[in-house]
Amino acid sequence: MDQALYVVMAGGNGERLRPLTDRCPKPLLRFGPSAKVIDFTLYNCLASESAEVIVLTQYLGEMIEQHLEREWQPAFAGQGKKLWTLPSARSAKGAFLGTADAVYQALLHRNDAPEYVVALSADHVYRMDYRPMLEWHRAHGAAATVAAVECDWSEAHRFGILQTRNGGPVSAFHEKPRRLDPGLGWGDFPLASMGIYVFTRRELLRYLEQNQKEASHDFGRDLIPRIVADRQARAYNFRSPDGSRGYWRDIGDFRSYYLAHMELLQGVSQTLYAEPCPPGIRPPLSISHLVRRRLGTDRWIYNSWISETAQVGDALIEDSVIGPDVVIEDGAVVERSLILDGAIIRKWAELDTALVGPRVEIKAEASLILKPQAQPDAGRHPLPAIQVAAAAASYAPPRSPVSVKQLRRHRRPTAASPLLASTKAGRDIAHSAADSKS
Repeated sequence: MDQALYVVMAGGNGERLRPLTDRCPKPLLRFGPSAKVIDFTLYNCLASESAEVIVLTQYLGEMIEQHLEREWQPAFAGQGKKLWTLPSARSAKGAFLGTADAVYQALLHRNDAPEYVVALSADHVYRMDYRPMLEWHRAHGAAATVAAVECDWSEAHRFGILQTRNGGPVSAFHEKPRRLDPGLGWGDFPLASMGIYVFTRRELLRYLEQNQKEASHDFGRDLIPRIVADRQARAYNFRSPDGSRGYWRDIGDFRSYYLAHMELLQGVSQTLYAEPCPPGIRPPLSISHLVRRRLGTDRWIYNSWISETAQVGDALIEDSVIGPDVVIEDGAVVERSLILDGAIIRKWAELDTALVGPRVEIKAEASLILKPQAQPDAGRHPLPAIQVAAAAASYAPPRSPVSVKQLRRHRRPTAASPLLASTKAGRDIAHSAADSKS
């Protein structure tokens, strides 16, 4: 019997992703050809057989509620589970004053909550069964268990970093540290907080009530450091089924959002694919949903994920993710790019390492090409620079039209797509395509 209440925090405004989030809440940003970011957390809840899930909404909350009603409440009901929302306007204060305050108001609203509370974020990309973490928490008896994933030293400044030894209590928590000394007992890699927490309800309420007297009400800045100082927090090291470092991405800025999509194509994030999928659940990503004729089976569209509703002319596309209702006209060249819903790439436009926002029009013969340049923050941000056309039509300097047929003459022979090669189902698609051509 599930003794946990799952609380999904979906109220943030995605400030670092503006203007993509001006009219779309961050949890509803597109990920892959058809999923929304929040779908990963909701799928995890349902696959973990969570009996009750509350989604807390605030910024553009009506859009999130409509998405849940249309896409997820029928799936939860079909499994005999409960999914409901608590908009900030219906809370006791009429607004959420931070993540900790939002969870506090949710518990006041649901005053007969079970013994454990699982607090989750709606804007991370990962696949996880929460039940082992819940069992870990029960076995160790701490007030809080924080899910953590190993990260590279160069990335540690982007996350809250936990310090622990031999599975003991967390001894230190550093929120987005400027520098970590590898010689201070951090282990082979720093442990980054995933923003996933399991709490014993009565202990959580005690800490939340203390926090209500303070000016700031944030889990990472306020609540977790206090619990760590009391040595009442444990770290749960999230790993993949094969024991390797678990795949988890915070897509909070343009570069991390873009990079997570490129990892889809490189086969780095194969654990995101739900194969097989529990009955009655629609997974956010499934290799069986790929458009076979456009993924590794066409010489001129290579290792790309293209939505079924995209319209692609006689264009050259490589290592790119193309969203729903995108139009790519004849002669266009799109490489290593992310093109979001309804964007239009006109004839002879050329894109390389670009992120094009929803309904943006790239003019005919425009060029969005990454030019190598020194990055002032390269030491702290080793992610690739990208060209972003997020909110307005691009009027980049035109280039001389180059025939797509000329470019194709220099294409490499059809090779194994990393995306297809990353899963068994994908390899089956590649093999069947090769058989059909022979």
